[in-house]
Order: sequence, then structure tokens, then C-alpha cells
Amino acid sequence: MKHALLNASAFYIGWFACVLGAAQGYPLLGPLIGAVLLAWHLLLTPNVMREVQLLLTAGIAGSLLDTLMMWGGIYTFVGSVTSWVCPLWITVLWMIFATTLHSSLSWLRDRYVLAACFGALGGPLSYYAGARLGAVILPPDPRPSLLILAAAWGVALPVLIWFATAIPASGRRARQLLSVTVLSCSLSFSPSLGRAAEIEGVTFPDRYEIHGTPLFLHGVGLLRYRIVFKGYVAALYLGAGVHPSQVLADVPKRLELAYFWPIAGPDFGKAADALLPENVPAETLTRLRPHIARLHALYEDVKPGDRYSLTYIPGIGTELALNGQVKATIEGAEFAAAYFAIWLGPKPLSTSLKTQLLGTP
Repeated sequence: MKHALLNASAFYIGWFACVLGAAQGYPLLGPLIGAVLLAWHLLLTPNVMREVQLLLTAGIAGSLLDTLMMWGGIYTFVGSVTSWVCPLWITVLWMIFATTLHSSLSWLRDRYVLAACFGALGGPLSYYAGARLGAVILPPDPRPSLLILAAAWGVALPVLIWFATAIPASGRRARQLLSVTVLSCSLSFSPSLGRAAEIEGVTFPDRYEIHGTPLFLHGVGLLRYRIVFKGYVAALYLGAGVHPSQVLADVPKRLELAYFWPIAGPDFGKAADALLPENVPAETLTRLRPHIARLHALYEDVKPGDRYSLTYIPGIGTELALNGQVKATIEGAEFAAAYFAIWLGPKPLSTSLKTQLLGTP
């Protein structure tokens, strides 16, 4: 009983270290503390080789599962070094979870229906808690993702329980399963499987890092002109843990626009001037006029294939860039909220585009 309590306590220490470390911008904190916890666990384990086999399998198989979920848009993790595989702290967290299978969760042995129910309930709750703490990004409506997680964990936990039991009874079978899992995971690490969003033949990367702030792709959309003509496609990026309802608040965000038609530079300012009064109070607009005029003076003509982007980072300001070249930075959260409201405010340029970008009805 004492060992089980220590094991459960170690798991929660590892969980909080991984989740809070990623959420606070220290994604290696969890793996470092996790390595200590895993070493301590192995020192107390009588059958070290069996336990190493279990931990490696859980880490690899769990990483593969979470990577597939990422590709499917079920959720996104904070602290990823690459866009095509789940972060290291997730792998370590799976390994820490596996330490409980022969200890604090040993009461689930041979109780596969109970394990399925426990997994279907505990799995989604864990990811939801991670989202509330800022380490996981769920869609605006998280219910479909949580249901998928319930189904996945309802299967994954009984399989892990079976595997933890099968290792000493059938070492050869366990080694074969481990080999297949390692092979599957190695295939998932292929850079050719990188995930990005493509719309109307235009590709947007799934993340940027600007001034040390990671921005994650939230939604893409197409703006149609007079219903028939394609004007441009757009992509909205949000900072870690930012809900789309907060898009006009003082939070990191980026709007990237790729054009299908040539547009004269002065036309950008004219269109903005027509929409800003619909979304910004008059007194605020009067106060921001010098900043708006400065930005509009920088717009250049664009040709098909060109991209403008507006990126706001708190404490720095709103960067206007053409094809990746920064043209100016306009300070102030108030300016950012006003200008992003052209596309995302109460009376946007296109309600359809806003809905596509925010992912909300």
C-alpha cells in the first residue's frame, strides 16, 4: 500500500511538471523531472528488464497515438519542437503513466471492462485539465475531441493493462509487439508527413515562432467577392492556450492573407477605413487615427501569390509584413484589437470568413 501511494504521488508530480512546464514555456522541465522519477521507479522495481520494456512501449505507442490525434486536429500541444510529432514531454508523461500499471493501478489487472471505463473517463479529464492549464489546445467546441479521447483511452488502457500482464508470461510476444510499435513510431517521425493546412491550393504552416512566442494555426478560410470570385485565403494563428473568443484581447495572434488577384496599395486603406467605424467606437477610432494612417501609408501593390500578414505580440505591437518582410510595427493592444476587428469584429468584412477562421458557428 505504501509503495502504491508513493507511486501515485510520483505520477502526479510528473504530470504537473510536464503540463505546467509546457504551459509556462519550459517544455524540458517535465522530461527532466520525469527522468528522475523514472530512474527512481526502476531502482525500486524487482524486474527491471520487464519494466523497461513496458515503459518504452507505453512511451512509443502513446506518442504515436497522440501524434495521430494531432494530425487529425483533435487537439494541439504546447511545447512542440516540430509540427509533425507530439512533444517530448508527452512521451515522458506516457512513460510515467506506465509506472502505475504494476503498482497504483495494479487493481485493474484482468479487469478489462473496468479498465476501459476508467480510461474512458480519466483520459479525457486529463487532457481537459491540461487544456485548462494551457498545455493542450482543444477546438472551440471540445466535446467531439473529448468523445474521441474517451473512445481512444477506453481501448488504450485495457491494452496497456494486458501488455503489462503479458510481458512476464510471454516475453517473445511482448518483444514482437514492442518491435512493431517501434517500427510504426519510426515511420511517424518521417518529415514528409508534416502537417500543414491547405486551402484553394495555398499552404499555411501549422505554427510560427515570432519574438520567442509560438503561434499555432487555428483556422483557415476563403473570402469570396460577390459570392462567385475568390478574393484571398486567410489563416488565423493564436498563442498557446488562447481561446478564439479572446481573439481581440491582449493575446498573441497572427492573420496571414494570400491573394489571388492584383490589388493596388491604396485600396487596402480604403477598405479598412470603411470597416473600422463599424467595429470600433468613434472615440477609440479618433485616438488611433495616427497609427492607422501610418499603417495604411505602408501598403504596397500586391500581385497574385503575395501575402500580407499582421502579427500582434503583447508588449511589442502589431507587425505588418509583406511576403515575410516586416514593414513596420505599430505599438499598443488597443490598435491591434481595432485592426483585427476588420476581419474578426462584430461586423467583419465577411461573416463567412470570420466563422471559418474562428471555427465557431
